[in-house]
Amino acid sequence: MEQVNVETGEILQSGATSSPEEKVQWTYRKVIEEARKKLLQQGWPILAEPRAKAPDMQIPEDIDRITDLQLANLSLRYRSWYAYATVQLGFANAELTAVDEVTEIVIGEAMINTASMLTEKLVKDMLKAKAVQEDPKAKAWFTKRIELKQKAQILDSLVSALAIRVKGLENEQIRRASAAKIEMGR
Repeated sequence: MEQVNVETGEILQSGATSSPEEKVQWTYRKVIEEARKKLLQQGWPILAEPRAKAPDMQIPEDIDRITDLQLANLSLRYRSWYAYATVQLGFANAELTAVDEVTEIVIGEAMINTASMLTEKLVKDMLKAKAVQEDPKAKAWFTKRIELKQKAQILDSLVSALAIRVKGLENEQIRRASAAKIEMGR
């Protein structure tokens, strides 16, 4: 029987020997880290978490009260977080894809085992539910998939909210530049 650590993504076959042939290791997070390394080698920027935190990112109700420089700095902070969150969303989706594929295989195996022990026939969804309930490995991967879907959905919402803020700050900068240009023409 295989054991799985869903936190690391490591799948280990249990057995008395530990030869490489009998001890299978596959780590989905290692695959994602390899992808990250390849992107870096190709020159793609993998952004670090921005230093600006929430108190530095408060947009005042009356935006006219801040200077052009303060507006530019605020805009830069939001753009940094927007870029960072977008990259994190990409990696979260990549991790979700890997876990989703493994989960389908694990649940399929659990469904086969569950079906072989049943005397009555169940529809596919009922069989899947029973397999996930009764097989600890299938339940662990199913739970991990749910957690990653939630993480990706939250990141997606955050990226959307940051995009709105970035666009609003950009619009204010454009408005100010246009007003200054009009003033100079008078």
